[in-house]
Amino acid sequence: MKIVATGGCINRQEGLPFEEHYHYLLRDKVYQCTGTSPDIRLLTYYNYFQVSSYIAEALHDRPDVLVFFLRPFPLHPLFKPVIRYQGKSAVTQTILHPVFRRSNLALQSDTMVLHATAPQQAGRLGHRILAHANIAAGKILRLDRWALHYIVTEIGRIHEICQRSGTRLILTGPPGYPAYAPLDQFCARLSEEVGQMSKLRGISHVDMQEPGRWLGPDGVHLSRAGHGLLADALASLLLPV
Repeated sequence: MKIVATGGCINRQEGLPFEEHYHYLLRDKVYQCTGTSPDIRLLTYYNYFQVSSYIAEALHDRPDVLVFFLRPFPLHPLFKPVIRYQGKSAVTQTILHPVFRRSNLALQSDTMVLHATAPQQAGRLGHRILAHANIAAGKILRLDRWALHYIVTEIGRIHEICQRSGTRLILTGPPGYPAYAPLDQFCARLSEEVGQMSKLRGISHVDMQEPGRWLGPDGVHLSRAGHGLLADALASLLLPV
């Protein structure tokens, strides 16, 4: 069984032993059940802009399964009119949200990390005011609705790519993000939208929204128990009953 698992730090989480990551646990469960170890390839995506194109390239060898983890952190910029990001040069730059620009939605090819300063993380008072204003402006402009539509559309494209390559799609997340309330609320809405779309399309979706079940004390990363739960959920979808 060939599996491509996309995500971010969930695949290589700092401070968590490698053998306690969900994909390692899943590999062990598959081996115990079938006697063979699955080939699990870990991939990282850094933002949602045209992520379907990235996935299309990743599925060139037609794997059996794509596990697509909906990362919470790259959702930050999608509902804010001003986006700050870093390229490979690690130089922070500021641009307007793509909806306000005529250029293609894809950012520069060297984009590695998209981020937007959360109010509680901004150092000086002026930065905090600007961060709050950025969030408020996004709500007024209804960028949250745009973001939901955009991501669901990209997931639909990913599903179509999987169908063409004979690859089963399993969606996981997004989990909550209690460390940052606006993002936490957006993740809840996105999870609901993805759940509805998954039912209509017949896609497997692992809902990770239950409070206190998936995340560690920092409210950002999966806990050790959360990795175990995800491995169990994936195993139940992949292995015979």
